[in-house]
Amino acid sequence: MKKLVSITVLVLMLGISSVAQEKKEVKTSGFQVSFGYPLGSHGSATDYVNDVSFNILYGLNGGVNGFEFGGILNYNYGDVRGVQISGVANINERDTRGFQWSTANLTYGNLHGAQLGVFNYAKKVKGLQIGVINFKDEDEGLSLGIFNIIKNGYFALESTAGETMYANLNYKMGSKKLYTIFKYGYSAFDGKPVHSYGLGFGRLFDVSENLDFSTDLTYNKIVYDGDWSSKENDLYKLDLNLHYKIVDKFSVIAGPSLNFYNTNKMVNGKYGTLNTPYTIHEKTNQNSKQFYWIGLNLGLNYQF
Repeated sequence: MKKLVSITVLVLMLGISSVAQEKKEVKTSGFQVSFGYPLGSHGSATDYVNDVSFNILYGLNGGVNGFEFGGILNYNYGDVRGVQISGVANINERDTRGFQWSTANLTYGNLHGAQLGVFNYAKKVKGLQIGVINFKDEDEGLSLGIFNIIKNGYFALESTAGETMYANLNYKMGSKKLYTIFKYGYSAFDGKPVHSYGLGFGRLFDVSENLDFSTDLTYNKIVYDGDWSSKENDLYKLDLNLHYKIVDKFSVIAGPSLNFYNTNKMVNGKYGTLNTPYTIHEKTNQNSKQFYWIGLNLGLNYQF
């Protein structure tokens, strides 16, 4: 996978291919500048570990011990310590200690620090990944993104019922420390269908051998009778659920939920498209209304 991704990025994005390098004595340098390997101040730059590396288009270097910038790509065969910034990709063959910031950040060794990009990969993370897609081989560190893919991580499918959205399907992916939640729900109001879709984050705490506790914070868009035009028809939920394992991988879940509903949708002269059982607080604005209540969840959880 490592060589395939690396070569694909180089060939497709830059029109070059990296050639396997023989092991040579690595030299140190305070500064290097290159237009595109091998057009640079060091020529065979893969023999050098640089304190400062400046790659106008792209650079292939032996390592960094300070700061590196690349207009398109930074590629290092050795360790990187410090800060890496590029327009398209940072690719490091070995460990990274510091900060990577690019569209794609790939560390094939261990990351001690942070990655910020659309796609982030590291073998092991001792720190933080922030991106749309985060991938790592081991469940360590913290990954914050829409898709968090971790080998032997936490993947679960839930089916739940609540007082307003009668049937819900939740998919969770990431780690127990922090997972992403994708939600879909179905209900009815005034004889018309109500759909919901949403996104959120959660955490699962181990209580005992057969008992866990989850905290899920989600945003849900409410669609009434196929009307997608309403800009304000939103349900925010904090679900606090106990998970009791009944058999391997299957758990019964139950617990309270804190709900905040904001809507400008009116049906029969009243605000709202959800059957709220009661409210602990209501607030009517000029063109919308807000509802607060405490509800309940009940369902099943299956861990892959």
